[in-house]
Amino acid sequence: MAKKTFKANLVGMSYCATPFQIHDTVLHAALQLEREPDNLHDQNAVKVLVSGYKVGYLDRKSAQKVGNLIEKGAHLIIKVADSAINPTSKAISLVVEAELNTVKPDLPICGTDSGIYRISINSGHWMYVGQSIEISKRLLTHWKDLNFECHNNIALQEKWRQFGESSFVTEVLEIAPKGMSDLERQRWLGEREDYWIKETKKISICLNLKDAEIVTTKKAKAEFDILAAASDKQHDERVRERKKEIKLEIKILESELSKSNNQKQVVTKNVYDLKNFISSNTGIRGFFFWIRVKRHSKYQRKGALSGSFRP
Repeated sequence: MAKKTFKANLVGMSYCATPFQIHDTVLHAALQLEREPDNLHDQNAVKVLVSGYKVGYLDRKSAQKVGNLIEKGAHLIIKVADSAINPTSKAISLVVEAELNTVKPDLPICGTDSGIYRISINSGHWMYVGQSIEISKRLLTHWKDLNFECHNNIALQEKWRQFGESSFVTEVLEIAPKGMSDLERQRWLGEREDYWIKETKKISICLNLKDAEIVTTKKAKAEFDILAAASDKQHDERVRERKKEIKLEIKILESELSKSNNQKQVVTKNVYDLKNFISSNTGIRGFFFWIRVKRHSKYQRKGALSGSFRP
């Protein structure tokens, strides 16, 4: 006998006529569940009863799950989750405890091995691929959730309802190599699950709703944190070394910039002198300057001939 607990909500209370105040009564009364297949709004409707009086319904999502458990003959215990209820609340939180004789899968011979497995439905027309650090244990969890109508893969759950457990067959696709660390194993599982999902899509309708991923375990995370810390330390050391190199490069650049500034000053002065020469030798100013220079040169030649010229 397997057990499962899940949450639900009591709704639709305003549509029920009772000789007592519902919010106060359900907190302490024994609650019963009963399917209502002739309900015009929801064929999966499950009504909640207190002493034979209908006090509301399970929410639509929970009703399908619980309705199927009722059909399977599950023993159900329903309780109010809160110790106090707001009298104006339109929904009351419930806890449903279910007990059911579940069917166990025909497990492949893999012991406690880690690896990749596949579930085939209806002679392989549909398939589901999974990974686990312990394949046998994971398959048992699949069967338990499917039996209790609470599997997180909606497509897989629907095929279970449609074809039954006898149409579900399991197989091991690949066993994880021995000697890997926890982190290495989780990375291997993620990579191989991705590979087998792609291969399965080539031959069948794959019911995996999500892409393969690396599942984080406590040991794998601890190993990753240690590696990350070491990597961060190496990174910090490289940054410190690089800082020294950068400071040296800055000094070299500053020295070159200083030389460049000196050269710039020399070039600037030369440019200024050339511009000044041009402005001095053009226009009216240049004309008189040229006459003066010409006369000066003439007297300089005469003085040189007579020996009386002094500059």
